Amino acid sequence: MEKTAEMEQNTTGSRKKRGFWGWCAAFIRWAFILLFVVILLGGLYFKAPWKILLLDGLLLALLTVVPKKKRKYGWLTLAAAVLAVTVWIFIPEKDTGNWRPYTFDEELAVLEAERIVSPEDNAAPLYESLFDRWQQIEENDPFPEEADADCVTQSQPWTSEEFPEVAAWFERHNYFFLDLITATQKPACYFPAAVTAWSLSESMERLSPVKHFAQHLIRASYYESGEDKTVFSVYQKQLAALSLGKHINQQPLMIDMLVGIAIEAMAYDVVKTILMQESFAENATLNDIGTIKKTIETCHFDHQAKWQQILAHEKLLAKNTLGMMYEINSEGKIRSAHFKSVMNAIQGLCLDEELAALANSYWKGVSFKISKLFLWFSGYPNDPNVLSGRVDEAYDLLEEAIQSENGISEIDSDIHTPFELNYKYLIKSLAQISLPSFKKIQGDILPRILAQKLGTEIVCDLVLYEKQYDQYPDNLNQLWPLQEGQIAAGQYSGFVYEKAGDSFKLYHVGQNGIDEGGHYQMPDIDLNNITFDKIMDMKPELDDILIWPDELGDDD
Repeated sequence: MEKTAEMEQNTTGSRKKRGFWGWCAAFIRWAFILLFVVILLGGLYFKAPWKILLLDGLLLALLTVVPKKKRKYGWLTLAAAVLAVTVWIFIPEKDTGNWRPYTFDEELAVLEAERIVSPEDNAAPLYESLFDRWQQIEENDPFPEEADADCVTQSQPWTSEEFPEVAAWFERHNYFFLDLITATQKPACYFPAAVTAWSLSESMERLSPVKHFAQHLIRASYYESGEDKTVFSVYQKQLAALSLGKHINQQPLMIDMLVGIAIEAMAYDVVKTILMQESFAENATLNDIGTIKKTIETCHFDHQAKWQQILAHEKLLAKNTLGMMYEINSEGKIRSAHFKSVMNAIQGLCLDEELAALANSYWKGVSFKISKLFLWFSGYPNDPNVLSGRVDEAYDLLEEAIQSENGISEIDSDIHTPFELNYKYLIKSLAQISLPSFKKIQGDILPRILAQKLGTEIVCDLVLYEKQYDQYPDNLNQLWPLQEGQIAAGQYSGFVYEKAGDSFKLYHVGQNGIDEGGHYQMPDIDLNNITFDKIMDMKPELDDILIWPDELGDDD
């Protein structure tokens, strides 16, 4: 009897124990069921790819509708699939042929056909040679670091007595700047189009020396002016800076446009400053000033007409960046990208030693395979032409805006792509991420540089008038006889001119069309609550564009 009672107690304890673990298993099972239901509903709502929805549905079925006796076969099948994928991830890939990253070469050929120029008219090879020489100069004889030299020599006339080291540096490298001026005199400049991730880095690298070229041409012009050298030698450097800006503007990317505009603005400032120098105005002939004005007219780039070209290259850059997940060989066969061949191709184009080591990294190859698996589940197309079509669709908004009457500047800044769990969302976001920058350039930067250009031409006319009549005109309409028969009506629209004794004040009323006395002021910025979109949407409180003088006095 005692043994029977003991056995009953053990049985009861065992049942209680099985009941506890049973409750735990049931809880875990229903937790996973709830999780997979949430994933399924979320996937449907956020337009997840069918592969993810199918996998989620299979897991949910194994936990619910599949008979218990057959569930183990489903789990075993799933485990075998996971094991096979894991083995695939960790097995090193071996290339079997001459493969390279896939690029959309036919579209590039169409775009490059618009940029064909004869070799003798293309300044790009000359600049490439100058870039190499400039690197040697920076290594062996860098620009002197005299006190205040960097700022002063770039903003006003200066002499060798004020900055002897800087003057000696310019004398030592006189031949370099003569060759630079020769390059700027070429009618066109077309570097190879940057339409891949690695060629984009090369394009970015040349912007730094270009910026230094422009700054030193301006310094040289101020130096020639301060030393009272010939009028030709003074304005030759100014016009070279303007031509340099035009050459950079001829490149097809948005960053090139911004750098070209910045060089234009610097050149306009030095032209105005030296034109208003009494010694220069006395020595310059009417023909000299007319030459300067004509160069301003011819060197200014039509940025509005360039939008279509910029958009086409931005689109092709996006395609080639996303297309790096494909490879193509010499026979035209296409496959999913292999990590080592991708890195070898990039290394061959960039000649980067770090990339060479990266290409031989086993764990980098593993992570690359994981990313490929993720893209496969995300619905990434197997055909690059399908990808190309998706990119075209994503860029339709910008293209329609460019072709519309109002243009990009009138697009609602709140336009955004609803979040989706698929690769299409990545493409749409990639296309629309540049929208705020496009708006800022077209709505603010381009109108300001155009006003600076027209204002500098007006300054040329004012100096011409003063040389002919020994005084500045009472109003801009008196400049009409200097227009050589051109229709001047509306030419001075938006400009405000005030004669002030032996000088004058000239400014443009800006985008708001309100006369604010030549003042420009941005609103205060809360650095603790600032975003990129807020910066792009920020509008000035006062937006007049001052042409001359270069800054307003306290009385203004």
